[in-house]
Parts: sequence; structure tokens; C-alpha cells
Amino acid sequence: MILNQITIACTDYAASVEFYKRLGLIRIVDAPPRYARVEPVDGAGATLSLHAVDNILPGGTVTYFDHDPPKSWITAFEQLSAQGFQFESAPTDQSWGWRDSRE
Repeated sequence: MILNQITIACTDYAASVEFYKRLGLIRIVDAPPRYARVEPVDGAGATLSLHAVDNILPGGTVTYFDHDPPKSWITAFEQLSAQGFQFESAPTDQSWGWRDSRE
């Protein structure tokens, strides 16, 4: 599996965006006041998403992985399930073009 993105919850959108800007990350999605996505200057690797919320609850961070080819993701899902990982949903094709499952 390849790390795709990490989405973290924040309670102060503007301060969070500014923090990652000062670290040198480039904003590639800007949807204030609720969502932003940043990536390294070279555009290589995973991205970080900020999602503004009123209260940060446990488990407020979500990690997304890519897995190629898609059919092997089904096999990986089945293997992880057999090892005791519990998923909210099986791999499902989404309207935005991703296939995802949620743990």
C-alpha cells in the first residue's frame, strides 16, 4: 500500500492553514472555512488535508492509502479482515472516482 493522504481535524482553519504554509507546504485545495489540502513543494508523495470541525473527537484523523492494481486491494481487504481488522464498509466505488473502505 502507498500513503495517499492524511486528513486531520482542526478547530482554527486559518491558523492551521498558516502553520502548514510556514512549513513550506503548498495549498492545492482551498475551500475555506472547512477544508484545505497541502502537498510538498516538489509535488511528490502524500498530501495532508485539514478539515475544520467544532470539536476534535478521538479518531479525528483519517489516513488514506492507495493500492494498485485495484483487484489486489480487494485481496488486501479480505486478508486484513481475516486478521481481525474491522471495517465500517467494504471497498466501494465512490462517485468521485475512488474505491474506498473505512475502518
